[in-house]
Amino acid sequence: VASVYIIEGTLDVSDRTDFSDFIIKTDYTSYYTRTFVVLPESYYLYLDGKRVENVDSSQSYTIGELKYQVTFLPDENGSIEAYYYDEETKVEIADGDFITPDTNITVSFVPNSGYLTEAFSVKANDVDVEVIESTFALSGDTIISATFKPFEAAWGTDAANLTQSGTLQEALNAAGNDSSITYIKVMNDIVLGNDYLLAN
Repeated sequence: VASVYIIEGTLDVSDRTDFSDFIIKTDYTSYYTRTFVVLPESYYLYLDGKRVENVDSSQSYTIGELKYQVTFLPDENGSIEAYYYDEETKVEIADGDFITPDTNITVSFVPNSGYLTEAFSVKANDVDVEVIESTFALSGDTIISATFKPFEAAWGTDAANLTQSGTLQEALNAAGNDSSITYIKVMNDIVLGNDYLLAN
């Protein structure tokens, strides 16, 4: 990785620079002067760790191999976590990180208390990505999104008299305010089965 300093001047594509692996050019033919960089295939400019497309002669950049950005878009009821392995080292991914192409990323969805994962999607360049056992191969700038929904419940005086329904949090609130409520049934069977929760 080399530092890239944008310079003024006119350079032909065949010209070489001190860095030898890319060419800096200034275009005076347009309405305004544009300075840009011609890079080898699969190389990009980075500024403060972020990939950039437009250059500024007052800035210094880093040249590096292509990396794809990973963006997390959970709703307000949960979060998204992801990681990959660099050889044997587990590397946690933060929202907005740039990762090497073809990296196998494992993703998990973390609902807030009282919620469960409702749906998620992984898209690379707006195309759905196949996720197998929570893992996918990074093939482009990727957006991971998720929505979460509250646990649903029914509650009442006993298992045979579950006369009210709503969210699990509502059930717990009701049980806390009414000592006659002794049973809560969580209705999201795929998560907690058919067990009854003793509220009191």
